[in-house]
Amino acid sequence: MKITLAESAGYCPGVDKAVQLAIKTASESGREVYSLGPIIHNPQVVEDLQSRGVQVVEDLADLPAGSTILVRSHGLPPQELERANKLGLHVVDATCVFVRRAQNYAKELYQAGYKVVIIGDPGHPEVVAIAAHTDNTAMVIRNPNELDDSCFRLSDKVGVIAQTTQRWENLQACITTLIPLVGELRFYSTICPASTKRQAEVADLAKNNEVVLVIGGKNSANTTNLANIARNSGAQTYHIEDAGEIDPEWFRGVTTVGITAGASTPRWIIEGVIARMDEIKDLQTANISAGEVSAEATNEGEQDAYQVMSDALQDAGPKLEKGATVKAKVVRVEPDKVWVNVGDKSEGIIPLNELGGFKPENAGQLVSDGDEFDAVVIKVEDEDGHPILSKRRADRERDWQRVLAAKEEDGTITATVKAEVKGGLLVDLGIRGFVPASQVSVRYVENLSDFIGQELEFKVVEIDEARKNVVLSHKEVEEEAQERAKQEVFNSLQEGQVITGRVKRLTDFGAFVEIKPGVEGLLHVSEIAWERVQHPADVLREGEEIEVKVLGVDREKGRISLGRKQVLPDPWTTLAKNVKIGSVIPGEVTRVVDFGAFVRIAEGVEGLVHISELAHHHVASAEEVVKPGDQVEVKVLSIDPDARRVSLSIKQAKPEPKKEPALAKAKVESAGTAAISAEPETEGYTIADRLGDIFDSLKKDE
Repeated sequence: MKITLAESAGYCPGVDKAVQLAIKTASESGREVYSLGPIIHNPQVVEDLQSRGVQVVEDLADLPAGSTILVRSHGLPPQELERANKLGLHVVDATCVFVRRAQNYAKELYQAGYKVVIIGDPGHPEVVAIAAHTDNTAMVIRNPNELDDSCFRLSDKVGVIAQTTQRWENLQACITTLIPLVGELRFYSTICPASTKRQAEVADLAKNNEVVLVIGGKNSANTTNLANIARNSGAQTYHIEDAGEIDPEWFRGVTTVGITAGASTPRWIIEGVIARMDEIKDLQTANISAGEVSAEATNEGEQDAYQVMSDALQDAGPKLEKGATVKAKVVRVEPDKVWVNVGDKSEGIIPLNELGGFKPENAGQLVSDGDEFDAVVIKVEDEDGHPILSKRRADRERDWQRVLAAKEEDGTITATVKAEVKGGLLVDLGIRGFVPASQVSVRYVENLSDFIGQELEFKVVEIDEARKNVVLSHKEVEEEAQERAKQEVFNSLQEGQVITGRVKRLTDFGAFVEIKPGVEGLLHVSEIAWERVQHPADVLREGEEIEVKVLGVDREKGRISLGRKQVLPDPWTTLAKNVKIGSVIPGEVTRVVDFGAFVRIAEGVEGLVHISELAHHHVASAEEVVKPGDQVEVKVLSIDPDARRVSLSIKQAKPEPKKEPALAKAKVESAGTAAISAEPETEGYTIADRLGDIFDSLKKDE
């Protein structure tokens, strides 16, 4: 009897992810976690998960606040997710990526004004979750027989979504029926590619085998579909959940058997079925039938012949076929190969180049005695009768599915950088991953070799399925982390808050201060210090850590305004306390203007010496008396800390010079007599100057 196993039998990536996530969550939480309904439709897996601490509940209200709830692979209605959050539950989402895509398409169609039609089982949790994304307005049908012209008008816009496990032929038939009934039809192909592949494989199995076994939960939609396809293709079909349901009588006189399994069927159940079938195959080969073994031969009068022969052959284990994936356990490690137990009487060999890894020099670098893993049979027997296997090929398929899932979900994948090559880095994903130099980091990287040996997170940016090439980006991971950090900073910042930052860049108009990695605020040149700053580099240096005050946060534009002088002592307050009006103090001329000169009398404090207070004599231009940089004595005339003004006088800081009379020049008149005038010399001191003094005096009196 020839037994053929379908290539895609067993877990799909989405189911595998859900199961592994459930196991990981239960293990890390240290207490029971819960799922609303079974994680997947396989009773054996659900039972196994329960033993690991994953319990099934029917209502979120049954859970105490703070419990962890797992969203199963079929997804949940958004209303249930919202309810879980309100109940204070921690949600871990294991929704299949293809189910989530169907949910998004349904929501998109509904919001665009389309009547949504879902092709699938109305009571299936996946369909229930998809329909909830249309506010439960979607029509759910099983097949085209449920459609007629009473359901629609010619003016209707209709969008079609399929349950991910539907048959493509059924989807086509429904669309064909819908086209003449509606005005506009849009549909999305939401059938899972893994389901489509399994359906094609089971159809081929049914055509080429007399009997087909379909393994999987009786409540599994995709497994039931596979069984129906096999039956409709003409093969004698049995839908079983495990090896215990197999009846040897099904195969009396049968020469070919095909085996497949639903997407929610674990590998260990499939292997159990194959082992049972191998036992039956051995019985046929030995030409032993149930009637040829007597009760006396067994010494167990109530045992049937199958059980006797099964016991006799149970040590033989499963037979190996080229291309099959089997469980392997390391029993001996040699430098150039590994010996493994694969359940057969003879041990198998995995050569060094089939172990995987990145350029291993010794098998001991990769595996140890007792390690267990999947391996692919590449040769049933070598010249010494040992099967040859490959861990690398099994890992490659597993890792390839992991990469595809990361790309589809826009998630990340963790891997170790192994080497620097021209233009970037090589990463070990189980398959080769390439990181272009431009995608290594958001920061300039001078030496790529610094990353060798580091385990980093990557985004999958490009996939070449034909060549199994993958292009990765660590830069995108950093950018997303920076964006999250930026949002956290913006949400936490408040005006008036004093924070510590690092000077990142200096420009003519100010300095950019890094608050958190990737989050910068602008410190304008006018806010650096109380005194006038010509250029930020005169006060600050790049890399310097400084305290700043948050002056403003524009969350819409993503801008943060900072001030440094606000956290420094206010020189005006100090001046008002320490300097008295009328006192004479030193200063330095900083600027000369048409109406006077500005004199710095303390750091951050400049006062005005009006042109009338520059000298005791009339001054036509301030530059006649002072220039920038001059050290002068000034008298404090007034201080206004609130207005940040101080009036100064240079002339009042000096004694007024004596005014001595002088004889005017004699003028000889033509009559020969001399007229002598004795007018005092005023040195240009005018009535306007005196009026200015009087006005200043009046102001003081006020």
